[in-house]
Formats: sequence, structure tokens, C-alpha cells
Amino acid sequence: MPTSCSDVGLRWFAFQTRPRAEKRVHALLRSTSFESYLPIVERISQWSDRKKRVEFPLFPGYVFCQVEREQISDVVRTTGIVDVVRIGGQATPVRDEELDSVRALMEGANRTGTEVHPAHFLKPGEAVRVASGPFEGLEGTLTEERGSLRVVVNIRTLRQAVGVQMDRRHLVSAKEAP
Repeated sequence: MPTSCSDVGLRWFAFQTRPRAEKRVHALLRSTSFESYLPIVERISQWSDRKKRVEFPLFPGYVFCQVEREQISDVVRTTGIVDVVRIGGQATPVRDEELDSVRALMEGANRTGTEVHPAHFLKPGEAVRVASGPFEGLEGTLTEERGSLRVVVNIRTLRQAVGVQMDRRHLVSAKEAP
């Protein structure tokens, strides 16, 4: 895998897929000459009569494909792909270090049996809303204190604040919240 950040040569790009088409797109890309990566997590799903281990994409709606910039339009023509991920209108490669980290995380999780869950991309200082769990509906600011994530609720009129430690999977950005 290339490690330089130049725009020349093979680079990893993220491609958006149609809903629930990630596995099909991944198989199509692999059947061609394109290198494709789809991180998959297993979870136990509960039905009324049974439990079953089910595979889900770690990043729903996305697959990674290693291509040269000139080949992006060929990949986008693949059935099930909507478009390449763009920033500022430009197809933007995924940094090799980020993809290496995802691979290492997936290998460690598979080796240890640890469950991996997608999380919202949140930064300390960001306004957040609790989307699920016992504090659902609470709004506050995400902070990090000694390695733990906390939601702090400010009461401006009293010039006081209260915080609660929160699992990141219950949080969404206040900008995205309905």
C-alpha cells in the first residue's frame, strides 16, 4: 500500500454506495481489477424467537477502493456506487494512516472478540444531543476529562455546569439532531 500523500499513483478513495449495497459493490469491485476494502463487523441480532450473528459494514453506505485519480470515473460507473467522497468538490483520498488504523482496529477486534460500533464524528467542545439511552434528549457540550468523554450541561443564568460520563454511541451533533 502506498504511503506517500502525493496525487500520483494508486490511492485509497471512499465511495458512497446505495443503501445496503456495500457487500454487493465490494464483490463487484473485487471481481474487476480494482482493490477494494470493506470493513465488516459482526453483531448478535435478537429476534423474538432467536439470536443470530449478522455481518454489518463498519461504515454503512461506503466502500474503499484503491485507484489512480484518473480511474475514479470507472469506479463510479460500478452498479451500486453513488459517487466518490468529495471535499470542496474534489475527490479526496483517504489518508493511508487512517485506513491502516481501521485495519488494525478490525484485526484486534476480530482477534479478541471485541464488538466495534460506528460512532458519530464528534470533537471536544462540540454541542451534542443525547439520541438514545437514559439521558435521551439532553443537550450539552462534549468534553474530555482524563480520557473519559463527558457531556456538560451549562446553566448560564446560575453560571453553573453539571456533567455526566457518556458512551459516545449515544451522542449526535446538535447540528444533526432533529
